[in-house]
Amino acid sequence: MITDSVSSASSAAASGLTSTLTGTGSTTLGKDDFLKLLTAQLQHQDPLQPMDNTAFVAQLAQFSSLEQLQNMNSSLSTDILLNQSVNNSLATGLIGRNIVAKGDQITLAAGGTADLSFNLSAAADAKITVVDSSGKTVATLTPGHLGAGDQTVTWNGLGSDGKPVPAGDYHFQVTATGDGGAAVTAETLVRGRVTGVKFDQGVTYLMVGTRSIGLSDVVQIEEAGAGS
Repeated sequence: MITDSVSSASSAAASGLTSTLTGTGSTTLGKDDFLKLLTAQLQHQDPLQPMDNTAFVAQLAQFSSLEQLQNMNSSLSTDILLNQSVNNSLATGLIGRNIVAKGDQITLAAGGTADLSFNLSAAADAKITVVDSSGKTVATLTPGHLGAGDQTVTWNGLGSDGKPVPAGDYHFQVTATGDGGAAVTAETLVRGRVTGVKFDQGVTYLMVGTRSIGLSDVVQIEEAGAGS
């Protein structure tokens, strides 16, 4: 019968397209494959029972949506590459500059001191705790009542026992209490000169001594030669 032969031809066309996709190792139906399938359906449809207009329009709409999504994906990929290029150019231009960034890590040189920077959301009595890599407290500083905004307290490098602590990397925490005993937000900051740039898995980091600082954590950039 004519209907049976046309139906078989349509099935063969769809099967041929599937074989083509399988042969190329593709598991994704792209817009070109979608168009080929739609064309095959039109060529092999039953002339006595043509494709319903509603179904045909729906398939065209799906094809249009697929093409728009692929174009958007291509545009997004281009934007990502552009942003990475801009970030990389900005990062290399910061070498030799002093920055202030979000963070709590400090590096103490042998017999040296370290500046502990932080920002208070309101005036408060502050307490600073310095801990080593294992989380053990090595020093506690109580600078007293401080005003709102950026603050810097210098640690003399001495431990709680009054003796110099070993050189190395430490972390510090700040707790602050305002009037009436209410807790005040304290954001720890790190300061230093950018000595290099590191790129790791598409992310750009600024090198400040042995520390890696993400560009998104930088809150202030100073003129070369300013600060420490």
